[in-house]
Amino acid sequence: TNVIVATGSVPRSIPGYEIDGQRIVSSDHALDWEQQPGRVAIIGGGVIGCEFASLLGDFGSEVHIFEALDQLLPGMDPDTVKSLDRSLRKKKVKTNVSTMVGPPEFTDSGVVINYGDKSVEVDVVLMAVGRGPVTDNIGLENTNAVVDRGFIEVDLNTMQTAEPHLYAVGDIVAGTPQLAHAGFAEGIAAITHIATGTVAPVDYRAIPLVVYTDPEVAQVGLTEAQAAEQGLSVEVTTHGMRGVGRAIIQGEVGGTVKVVAETDGYIPYELPLELIPKLWMGKYRGQEQKWFLLRFAGTDDQVKIDTDDPEFTAWRWMPPAELPDAIVSFKRDVY
Repeated sequence: TNVIVATGSVPRSIPGYEIDGQRIVSSDHALDWEQQPGRVAIIGGGVIGCEFASLLGDFGSEVHIFEALDQLLPGMDPDTVKSLDRSLRKKKVKTNVSTMVGPPEFTDSGVVINYGDKSVEVDVVLMAVGRGPVTDNIGLENTNAVVDRGFIEVDLNTMQTAEPHLYAVGDIVAGTPQLAHAGFAEGIAAITHIATGTVAPVDYRAIPLVVYTDPEVAQVGLTEAQAAEQGLSVEVTTHGMRGVGRAIIQGEVGGTVKVVAETDGYIPYELPLELIPKLWMGKYRGQEQKWFLLRFAGTDDQVKIDTDDPEFTAWRWMPPAELPDAIVSFKRDVY
């Protein structure tokens, strides 16, 4: 019998900020707010924190966001993050990076957050410091599976743990992104190994990350800094949206796309729909629209496609003959 563990994750908190569902809440509670909070402190400037900050800023709430590291969206391209930070400030969101918060003080009128020599009073505190794996009390202690701080270590080629026939996928896997489409692809890898005995590992370099702020942020592949750390010689090009007809019609011309390309290599991983002629790779903007980011496999016989939309197959191999004319294998000098 084969077993796949896919128990997911729950919101984390920090000492002193125990979640009570009323004045200290998680993203789960925030999705069920009965009325709009007037003043909100968001602890954590990652994806969830920025998405709620953008939403609440659009609604007119007073928002303060606190991030311990030196930028919002840690790990994402700094230039892109700076653009998002400017957009949040235009919504009057007060961003605080490299900032640690002290214990909260509860008053009759709200919650006081102390940071450095400053303080701010808010109505509610939204904890957005990440999500923890749900692996306690599910019987792993009776297996040979290796668990590190709640995360399960697996062979990434098969998603199998150290216990034969026991697999793990999704948010509980050690060292992999906590993204729905990543978990979907990991499930395919596990099922493939169970059903056929062959390996179909996930290429995590091709997993897109989308931040549903307004404007949206999307990234896939290596950042400029990550490429430099790996010793790659790269060329960086930034493309504006002011020459894109659709962006002009929609009145949304403030966006940019940054392309990090290996010198004399293939076009890499980050391009949106209709940004560059003949590169029809994904939709951008709009609540009903999604980003579909395509990774070129760098060969003439197959192209590997991944999307952030669970309604689509997470991994799909297509020979160029079956692709639309606009999506073909090509060299970087085409553009």
